Amino acid sequence: MPPHFTYKEAPFASDLLQGDVIKRTPEVEAILKEVHPHYFQRTDNKYFIVITQDCDLVRRNGKVCDSRYISIAAVRPLSLVVSRQLERYIQKGFTTVPVCNQEDQGRFRNFLERLLNNNEGSHFFLRAEPSRNFPEDCCAFLALSIAIKSDLHYQALLDARILELKDSFRAKLGWLVGQMYARVGTEDWPSAEMSHAIDEILSSSSIWVERRKLRDLKRLVRDWEAENPGATPDENVVATLAEQVPRRKETIVRQAVEILCNKGVIPKELKMRAANLIRNDSIISNLIID
Repeated sequence: MPPHFTYKEAPFASDLLQGDVIKRTPEVEAILKEVHPHYFQRTDNKYFIVITQDCDLVRRNGKVCDSRYISIAAVRPLSLVVSRQLERYIQKGFTTVPVCNQEDQGRFRNFLERLLNNNEGSHFFLRAEPSRNFPEDCCAFLALSIAIKSDLHYQALLDARILELKDSFRAKLGWLVGQMYARVGTEDWPSAEMSHAIDEILSSSSIWVERRKLRDLKRLVRDWEAENPGATPDENVVATLAEQVPRRKETIVRQAVEILCNKGVIPKELKMRAANLIRNDSIISNLIID
């Protein structure tokens, strides 16, 4: 099966190229530990990506490249970028499970589309490629770059390369690194595949609840905590409680019938019949948008 359209198929170029993804091999670990201990200690720096330009990486006579240093940037899990962006929308103060206003999902989806198509600032998205020892979606943090001496460590980086970008994506990476003003045209994700990938991120990152239902959900969470002293509701509990929040139509029907009964307009034994009549009325259904 061919790799994701972002990447070239093997064999790779004989020299390092901008956009090469570097695995943390024992040799790379030793370099990081010696010259960049902070980056070595950060376990979320899963990989690194070469951001030095191609022309500076070509080895003359197969030995030395023009650049004295090779710049590489940290590559971290996509989930880290997602969680940081999601912080803007999470409803604080009533549960540790991320719950967001449904009305914010469009803005979050737009962010994800920009991110996955590499049009989002200082990040470069890298799709998982399990066949090349790259098992999870990640993002390069282009602002988090470090310099490695080329004369000492070029071969170690080359030996640790696991992915090579296609030419257009190397150009896009170069544009992002150089903060150029022209947009480099790269192949966008097919819309269906993009939508599926974003839906997966949305569903796994938060529970999305309409604004008008948030108050009821907070009440249900407080009731659950009162019934389960000392316990913290997990994602499954909060999702179940969210499903128990009555729909707008049902709330209106119940309230209307309750008022009619309390005012003596209809007897209590007809509550269910009255509720069904209101619930099934086509005009009321069209007026109430759930």
